[in-house]
Amino acid sequence: YGNIAPKTNWGKMVTILYAIVGIPLMLLYLTNIGDILARAFKYAKMDGFAGAYFDDVDFEERPRVTVPILLCMTIISGYICGGAVLFSIWEDWNYLDGSYFCFVTLSTIGFGDLVPGDTVVSDSGSQEKLVICSLYLLVGLALIAMCFNLVQEE
Repeated sequence: YGNIAPKTNWGKMVTILYAIVGIPLMLLYLTNIGDILARAFKYAKMDGFAGAYFDDVDFEERPRVTVPILLCMTIISGYICGGAVLFSIWEDWNYLDGSYFCFVTLSTIGFGDLVPGDTVVSDSGSQEKLVICSLYLLVGLALIAMCFNLVQEE
């Protein structure tokens, strides 16, 4: 977000090399985890609606299940709203700022105008909040990848 950046030439070169390797690996991770989550979501959806009927049928023989786009949008919106509440409480932001931060970050725009932890100099739980924030973002990106996968199949 601009508050942590390399200052030396060596640091800039290492950042470029790290990004050349790291960005494709992250895209591969998101593709794979999105596919896995999409399959699990379709499986859970099928079991929820027709589980008793298909108990004796192998997974490959079950009919193809599609997930409505509206359901995917609801899942993403709910995740962003939940994160907005979390960051509004932790960072003393209003709800709109929390929503804006979650949307901009999960959409990978990341302007950097709102950064978690900027208001807290040294909080006793700041390290835990950093870990939870990182997990929120990682799970959110995987959730968006899952929804893209589900919408693409529809």
